[in-house]
Amino acid sequence: MLLQIALFLIQTIAHVLTASFLFRFYAFLFRININSSGSGLGNFIFALTDWAVLPLRRVLPRIARIDLPSLLPALSVQLLLSLLKSWALMGGIHPGYFLYLFAIDTLSLIISLLTGLLIIQAVLSWIQTSSPMQYVLNQLTDPLLKPIRRLLPLVGGIDLSPLVALLLLQVLGMVIQGF
Repeated sequence: MLLQIALFLIQTIAHVLTASFLFRFYAFLFRININSSGSGLGNFIFALTDWAVLPLRRVLPRIARIDLPSLLPALSVQLLLSLLKSWALMGGIHPGYFLYLFAIDTLSLIISLLTGLLIIQAVLSWIQTSSPMQYVLNQLTDPLLKPIRRLLPLVGGIDLSPLVALLLLQVLGMVIQGF
């Protein structure tokens, strides 16, 4: 039981760190200025990630819109978490199980983050349509929703693209968990 509690706490901390690095990577990839809206989200993400990203910026290049200094720490945290979980759950580090945990956990985390963004954006769009946070959320979810909006027209003036995106993310999550 203590092992499960310890793993849960470590996994939670690792996921917050990984999510922060991935948000920074995602924002750079899609040229979203998460710091300009006044929502505080950018400040939070930068505060959590600057300690690793800024030193890496001195030695790692950006390749086109791929921000390696943000992506590498995210993958490193997930790798360390997978090593720890493999060791704790299997009594040692088994390469196959370790790689399985890394792939499944990382993809599941990305799907959970995107799902959370879509849900928060939908709820805020009903409550506060002009908040600074809504602006940032629209920017963050737009790359995911834009391809769906091209294929799915408005139905009675209602945008169903967030619902379709949530369904697709849930199906993708089921497929990943099925492996």
